[in-house]
Amino acid sequence: MGCTIVIALIITLSLDTKAKQNEQNKLGNWEKEVTIKLADRNIVGTISAPDSEQFSLVILLPGVGSHDRDYVLFGKPFFKDMADYLHQNGIASFRFDRPAGETDHLKMTIREQAENVEQIACILLEEFPKISQIGILGHSQGGMIATIVASHSPKVTFIILVGTPAVKGVDYNLDYERSMAEIQGLSDDQIAGIQKFQREVFDVVLQNESKKSIEILQEMYTELKPRRSQQRINATIHRITSDWFKFNLKYKPDQYFMKIKCPVLAIYGEYDRQIPPSQNIAALRTILTKNENLTVEIVTLLSHNHLFQISETGNPYEYEKIESTFSQQFLNTVSDWIRRLKNLQERT
Repeated sequence: MGCTIVIALIITLSLDTKAKQNEQNKLGNWEKEVTIKLADRNIVGTISAPDSEQFSLVILLPGVGSHDRDYVLFGKPFFKDMADYLHQNGIASFRFDRPAGETDHLKMTIREQAENVEQIACILLEEFPKISQIGILGHSQGGMIATIVASHSPKVTFIILVGTPAVKGVDYNLDYERSMAEIQGLSDDQIAGIQKFQREVFDVVLQNESKKSIEILQEMYTELKPRRSQQRINATIHRITSDWFKFNLKYKPDQYFMKIKCPVLAIYGEYDRQIPPSQNIAALRTILTKNENLTVEIVTLLSHNHLFQISETGNPYEYEKIESTFSQQFLNTVSDWIRRLKNLQERT
C-alpha cells in the first residue's frame, strides 16, 4: 500500500482540475474542483487553499456512511465551514464526495478506503507542488482510516483524530450500544441483557462465514423480544455481516499506532455519547507506552458532543437543534496545532 507503488500508477491515472475563483476573498484564497481518477472510481472534491508559495494541506474524512464533500449533517455543512476557516488561517484542505452510488460503505472495508486515501494524498502531492506537508483529519470512523494510512505512508506528515475510537472494534461497538441504551433510560439489568446479546451476535459474526452467520442470526433475532419486523431484522443482519462491519469488529488500533511515526492530535468531546472519551483516552495512553516514536497530543473539549458542537448533554437528539457546525474552540484547536507543527518543522 506504499506510495511508491501508487506513483508508478500515475501514468495510467489522470487528475483534471477546473479552477473556481473564490469570490470576494480578501486573503486571496482560491478553490479548485478536482477529479482524481483511481483504478475503479473517480474521486470528485474541492481544494480550498491560501494564495501563498507553500502551504499545509489537510484531507478531510467524514464518519460512517455516504456523504457529500461538505459533510452535511442535519442540514449543516460541517466540512465546508471547516475548509473556510482553515484557509482563512493559511491552511489548505481537500474534501470529496462519497456518494452511495459510487462507494457502498458496507462493501468497502476501512482498510480499502485507506488505500484510496493514500493514493489521493500521493497524487495531490504530485500535482500541487505548493503543498509543503499533507495530513489527514478524520472524524469518527474517518480517524480510523487516517490511522491506517499513517501507519503505511511516509508521505503523510500528521493526522488529526476527531472523536475516533482507540479501543478494539468489539469494545467500541459495545460501548456505543451501552451509551445509546443509557440515553434511552434503560435499567442496568436491561443494559446488561443488551450487552450479553450483542456479544453473542459479534461472536457469531467473527466465528462463522457469512452464509452460516446469516442463518444463525435470523434465528437469534426472530426469537428476540420485543419482536422486530422482518424488514428490520434483514437490514440489521445485512449490516453486521458486511465486510465493512466485520473488519470494524476485528479492528485493533494498537497494531496501526505501533507503526506511526508522524505527529498525532487526538480530540475528544467531554459529552461525546457515541465515542465516550474516558475509555478511549485511557486506551490511547496505553498505546503510547508501547511506541516510543509516537508523539500524540490529546485534547478533551469541555461541553462538546460527538459532532464537536457545544452541547448541554451530548445526546444525539440535540444534534439537529444546535444551529452551529463545529465550534470555534474546536476549529481553533485544529488550526493552531497545524500551524505550531508547521513552525516547528520549519525550524528543524
